[in-house]
Amino acid sequence: MSPQLNTYSDASSQAIPPHPPKLDTSLADHRHRKAASAYEMVADRLQFLAGLQALLFLPESKRSTKERLQLHRMLAGETWLFGEEYLLTSSDENLSTVLRKHLALLRPNEKTRGRQPRVVRDDGSEAVIDLLLGREVPAYATTRRECLVVELKRPSQCIDLAVKAQLESYAMTVRQDERFDKASTHWTFLAVSNEMTDQAASTLLQRGRVFGCFHAEPQFRIGLATWSEILGASRARLEAFREKLGYTATKDQGVARLHRTYAKYLPQALR
Repeated sequence: MSPQLNTYSDASSQAIPPHPPKLDTSLADHRHRKAASAYEMVADRLQFLAGLQALLFLPESKRSTKERLQLHRMLAGETWLFGEEYLLTSSDENLSTVLRKHLALLRPNEKTRGRQPRVVRDDGSEAVIDLLLGREVPAYATTRRECLVVELKRPSQCIDLAVKAQLESYAMTVRQDERFDKASTHWTFLAVSNEMTDQAASTLLQRGRVFGCFHAEPQFRIGLATWSEILGASRARLEAFREKLGYTATKDQGVARLHRTYAKYLPQALR
């Protein structure tokens, strides 16, 4: 090799460092920001779980917390409780409104003309839900959708056979209404409260799961759950991160989190 070529190679290797310092610093900063953001999210969720547990189970707040005016308003912003995959689709609206939104998702290029008929139960009353959560699952040549309808009960109201019957009425309204898509949409209806009677629990086909079902079809499920089961499942999803971070949220931190975000919805017992 000629001396000129050696000189050029040496100069080139000095002019272009294999690992530019700025790139390394930028990458390290990016990773640090992502780690800090993940820590904040996990800590925030653990605090919310601690606060929600206090709201639901402390005797004073349990007696005074209402499902519509308080609990519903807070949970609408914390849909991850029911699964990371779910997003809020509709909140505190009757099924007639939900129907129009659902049809728009299924047929985005089709304009519905005129007013859609109301969705009513067998007794003629109009069906109203608390939370409608949804997600889309890409599949070959189509998109499968999953909808979780949550019927909230105030913490002091036990899930009994009457609550079960009410939920079943909601669900069968959808099951029997031809306007609701059931071919590519999987529906789950769930009633949630602090406690469940033995009679209601005995109707569940799948005990030990977060969403215990008393009615199950390939595209349609109806179930009951307690808050302790849902909170436990949420903590389990966060446990690996919590252990790595070495962080545990206290009750006081949890209540403070509720005050920061949902102060106007808190019962007097937690103010």
